[in-house]
Amino acid sequence: MSLIDDKRIYIAGKIGSDAAGPRHFRERVLEAGWEILYDWMAAPPIDMASDPRVLRQHSDLMLGAVLAAPVVATFYDRGGCGLFIEFGAAALAALAIAPKTIYLVGAPDEVSRSIFFYGAAVRWAGSYLEVLEDLGIGV
Repeated sequence: MSLIDDKRIYIAGKIGSDAAGPRHFRERVLEAGWEILYDWMAAPPIDMASDPRVLRQHSDLMLGAVLAAPVVATFYDRGGCGLFIEFGAAALAALAIAPKTIYLVGAPDEVSRSIFFYGAAVRWAGSYLEVLEDLGIGV
């Protein structure tokens, strides 16, 4: 059973990743009645060559969702970019704004580990199945 009552979550991961984990995790979370704040996986792909005003709008929506979500699940991908910004925003928000739980799914290797992965709000998970279990969602 989850200790988290506020069932709002933000899922961070590498856009364009063909990994099934984030998408399956998303499906299970939705089936369990959770609300995904700014569900970028359900939106049309973002063209990085778009008008900067469009990109700014998406950026603001994503960061606003990260700040509002009591739970942030970050799917680690060494080749990712924005997911590290989202992770950092969540870690800062956990310290300065409101407590939150940040899951780091998929342990980074020693070369790519950051000291920020050891913050008090961060929980490491070997797979998204561990996160589902921790959230009280049947696997």
